Amino acid sequence: MSSFLFIFSVLVASAQLAATEKPVTLRLVDWAGIEEIPLDEQAIAEFKKLHPGIDILYEPNPGRQYEEKVLSSLAADDP
Repeated sequence: MSSFLFIFSVLVASAQLAATEKPVTLRLVDWAGIEEIPLDEQAIAEFKKLHPGIDILYEPNPGRQYEEKVLSSLAADDP
């Protein structure tokens, strides 16, 4: 699945959170390649326009950075 489709799926599924009164922040950690990051940022910007009550904390991790980040967070008991 491409990074864009994954992000789109996550953002659509989280749109239900927009109905809540409290501000919501979603953390999006992905393995997008460097060339995909601008597309992801564009999709996130469009999502924010539609759902201003939901903030997206975008953490792209191209290449092996993603695996290292996931393994480090699991080792620190902070997945």
